[in-house]
Amino acid sequence: MKEERERKGEEAVYLTTPIYYVNDKPHIGHAYTTIAADVLARFHRSLGRHVFFLTGVDEHGQKVEKAARARGISPQDHCDEMAPRFAELWKRLCISNDAFIRTTDPRHKRIVQEALRKLHERNLIVQRDFEGWYCTPCERYWTEKDAPDSTCPDCRRPLELLKEKNYFFLMSRYAGRIRKAVESGEMEIIPASRKNEVLGFLEQGLGDLCISRPKKRLSWGVPLPFDEDYVTYVWFDALLNYVSGPQFLGESLARSAGIESWWPAYAHLIGKDILTTHCVYWPAMLSALDIPLPRRVVAHGWWNFSGEKMSKSRGNVVDPLRLFEEYGGEDERCAVDAFRYFVVGEVTFGLDGTFSLEAFERRWTANLSNDIGNLYSRFQSLTGKILGGAVNSVPVPEDAAVMERYREAMESFRFHDACSEAVAFARTLNQYIQERAPWSHREEAPSVLARVAAGLRILTVLLHPMMPRSMALAAERIGLRDLSLKTVLEPFPAVVTKGAPIFPRPHRRAPDGPAEKKSVPAEKTEREWATLDDVKKLDLKIAVVKQAERVKGADRLLKLNVDLGREERTIVAGIAESYAPEELVGRRIVLAANLKPARIRGIESQGMLLAAPLPTGRERKLSLITTDGEPEPGAEVR
Repeated sequence: MKEERERKGEEAVYLTTPIYYVNDKPHIGHAYTTIAADVLARFHRSLGRHVFFLTGVDEHGQKVEKAARARGISPQDHCDEMAPRFAELWKRLCISNDAFIRTTDPRHKRIVQEALRKLHERNLIVQRDFEGWYCTPCERYWTEKDAPDSTCPDCRRPLELLKEKNYFFLMSRYAGRIRKAVESGEMEIIPASRKNEVLGFLEQGLGDLCISRPKKRLSWGVPLPFDEDYVTYVWFDALLNYVSGPQFLGESLARSAGIESWWPAYAHLIGKDILTTHCVYWPAMLSALDIPLPRRVVAHGWWNFSGEKMSKSRGNVVDPLRLFEEYGGEDERCAVDAFRYFVVGEVTFGLDGTFSLEAFERRWTANLSNDIGNLYSRFQSLTGKILGGAVNSVPVPEDAAVMERYREAMESFRFHDACSEAVAFARTLNQYIQERAPWSHREEAPSVLARVAAGLRILTVLLHPMMPRSMALAAERIGLRDLSLKTVLEPFPAVVTKGAPIFPRPHRRAPDGPAEKKSVPAEKTEREWATLDDVKKLDLKIAVVKQAERVKGADRLLKLNVDLGREERTIVAGIAESYAPEELVGRRIVLAANLKPARIRGIESQGMLLAAPLPTGRERKLSLITTDGEPEPGAEVR
């Protein structure tokens, strides 16, 4: 790992988050990517590396224009009101971004138009007649192959058939270049499953990319420099922030301003829903502009709430600001750092995760209050009582191995492993204090507490990227002034200062004023009861799987032929990530048999099998609902 770092020579570290749409307020999904990027930025800074951390907002497009129109204001006024909401959340989350880009910035617009002009002059942008199925909420076209039922594969809303002239970027020319970059690791895609997803997408054949919208349909965008009747499509505008940002926002940094100081990007951190955009569209654009590809694209999973998908209609979208109010009181330091720690420590970066208040409080109590907070309190108390509040730390050789495992986890984007390493180290130190009992063996107290002091220096530095304010307080309590990873194994003179516990146990309070009926991280208090008549409407039957095969071009779908006793049916089920086709043949499943047939990937699905989600981290994401015994095919489930 060390040799790999030296070979790549990654002294300059340019990190990005996606730029977030301003059509709605920020939530846990936005916060997750941004916290992860901040943790990474702080880690690299602690190694003495030059870091440029860019985040921002995407302010153009149909959704923004529609949101502004619904409020009766101009799109620019809407953006000017919404953008500060993101910046304010980042401030409260202690995000250390070096710059915040807005795509309405005239300097960004000029760079977008320069790129468009260059590609047009190279005949890489051409105008064509185009007819396709369009999803307004997702702002993208779909082919008939991708959406055979005229429904958006992403949001499941109806598509609209549009016919118009538009401009296209000849992206298909770069399919081989992208495939080579992905396969060789020139542009690394993390985790590996996402790399396979991108290669699978490329195997289906790469088409050209529509990059414009007529102004008569969408006026809120960057005008094409070669045709004033059109604006550029949101992705061709938004993605270019990664190269425009360093050119005019990097001037205040220690390195010289300009893209050449920071590019290629060390890592783009994104959600898995924009994988194709960043791993296919973006490298094609860069190749056409003669710009090197980013070193890495790291895609994380989605959060659900207490086992349910988050949605505004369900009222279960986690609002971090609301969470801080309920758990923070006057001093929200603890709540903010506990939230930061939870989102990076709870789940493997790349997999989906579940947020619940119980899990949040459990991890806060177990890891932060018990394992870590209690350790600092014990050290402060013992050092004060036995040694008068001062001791010179003495590191031990074993600490170097802890540091190397932590560093490897962080550089591999395994934030949860880095958190686990730190917590395990805290438990080791707690156990060491318990076994050596310096309160009973006073003659050994100086050496015991000197070793613990060295361990606390390490622990404070390890956790500082995840919990910057709390670890700054912890450092102050033990007299530590240097939070650098480069010097963490050196001795230091610990001088303890008494104070309230660094991590008191979580206490949730009702927010001041009446509760808002909106996206809050609160458990449901009212149940919507179903009647027996409601239950009877659903015809649940036992079915036996006769055949099973994968649906071509769809990683998550299986096509099943099932026996219902008096008839056989075909169903399409999204369980391919949990079950291989051969595992299912002969198994009894529970089928919702009276659902209206739906066409999925060109296949008529005549029912829906029942399955339940498994906890995060399991090999399978879903578990089939099956039977005890062997009821006959077609038997009614009561």
